[in-house]
Amino acid sequence: MANIVDQRYWDQIYVYTEIAKINAKDPIRLYLEQFIPPSKGGDAIEIGCFPGRFLTVFGEIGYRLNGIDLNPKVTQIKSTLEKYGYVVDDIYCQDFLSMTSSRKYDIVSSFGFIEHFTNLEEVLLKHVSLLSDGGYLVLETPNFKGKMQYLFHLLFDTPNLKRHVIKNMDPFYWKEILDQNGFEFEYLSCGWIGGMDFWTDSDQPKVQNFFAKVIKRIWKLMKCIYPFEKLNGKNISTTCFLIARKIK
Repeated sequence: MANIVDQRYWDQIYVYTEIAKINAKDPIRLYLEQFIPPSKGGDAIEIGCFPGRFLTVFGEIGYRLNGIDLNPKVTQIKSTLEKYGYVVDDIYCQDFLSMTSSRKYDIVSSFGFIEHFTNLEEVLLKHVSLLSDGGYLVLETPNFKGKMQYLFHLLFDTPNLKRHVIKNMDPFYWKEILDQNGFEFEYLSCGWIGGMDFWTDSDQPKVQNFFAKVIKRIWKLMKCIYPFEKLNGKNISTTCFLIARKIK
């Protein structure tokens, strides 16, 4: 697997993470609910699913939940999701690209996953191989490729920036790969969301961390004056998104 991030990093940052439902007003949840229809027992799978919070969105709209992740704690999320009242099927602890299954899903999704791989085409094709005709492909990554976002992370969040393949953070690049491989999709959404905002990971050097906090405090005050979260575009938005329905 051409993953540029060692699995031990993910195991460490999620060591104390517990599953929690996504807030009803969360922009990603609202975005998903805008395009994904409710179901009575359809199958959804999330690739790189730990700690499971995005699965709760699909559970809320009636899908049977499945997931795969290399985190050794991933199988523990099944009981927690069931306590929330969701129907949970298979939660796999294994390498996604080595997964062998003839099963097809009505939703195949990943959030903050594909941008960590140098072999993007192989990763995307593996997603599609699990998708049923008429099913929904959901892809999300941060947007570090946008000029303003890239500059912010370069100056204030360098270790985090280095854990991402910047070229992969482009929804129209994903669309190009899918189209070139002969798939027929109805693209319901392809672009950037999240507004003009900033976030950082927790492992910056002290100097970067200090200035990042200063910038974010100033930015918080500026958002009281103008709703920057409503501005979207490839250079300023925090998030890349693609939602597409597979025709064949």
